[in-house]
Amino acid sequence: MLRCPRQRLALLIYDKYGRWALPKGHLEAGETEREAAVREVYEETGISCTLGALLGRISYPVVRRGAIKQKTVVYFYGTAAHLPTMPRASEGISAAEWVPTAAASARIGYPLVRDLVAQAGLE
Repeated sequence: MLRCPRQRLALLIYDKYGRWALPKGHLEAGETEREAAVREVYEETGISCTLGALLGRISYPVVRRGAIKQKTVVYFYGTAAHLPTMPRASEGISAAEWVPTAAASARIGYPLVRDLVAQAGLE
């Protein structure tokens, strides 16, 4: 959940499944969770950020090569000074927008992510 230094905004992406969400991705070899988060936010939105505290973790099942596996996603608070977004179609992102944190939960299309935002008290 990225925030601008002077405003409480959330950075949301419109993903390849047609839903609004927080930026997320995967770990590359040798990366920490924090390094992956900074890289993925930039790759998906063009936003360079500084991470803060852990927002939370969610886990859900995904099907990969015919097998069901558990995927865990880690979200961090963060800040960014550069506001204009550049959504990356090559990453499956068709839009990226800054949204007031109070409105972010209502736009997020994934119940587990909505719940995480609500539990963090960002509404």
